[in-house]
Amino acid sequence: MIFLLLTGVTFNRKNELLRMDDYLQKRNECLRIANTISSLTAAGFNTEATIFIYYGGRVFTNSRIVIGYDPTSKKETPCTYVGIIAPLSGPDYTTLDPGTSYRFININEQVQILKAS
Repeated sequence: MIFLLLTGVTFNRKNELLRMDDYLQKRNECLRIANTISSLTAAGFNTEATIFIYYGGRVFTNSRIVIGYDPTSKKETPCTYVGIIAPLSGPDYTTLDPGTSYRFININEQVQILKAS
């Protein structure tokens, strides 16, 4: 009986740790993107950085980044950045695909996000 109880507690704790690890990995990704945008904004005109995106997400023009974006789920990891994202034609966000490199370029004091070639 005690063995079953300990097994259940251990399994539950393991699941909690896996969820926390997933959140922390996504939070780290979010902060990497935010730091890149903020650094390029501070560095000024014609600066550039390329980063590899491990988890997909969206960079909104209202200074918000969401990793693991899913409008039907509450399991997203948000953070904010300081700077101005170049306006896009269409939606007020840029979608970042997982497993892709992106170039962040400061042009006219606005950061543009482009897929790296």
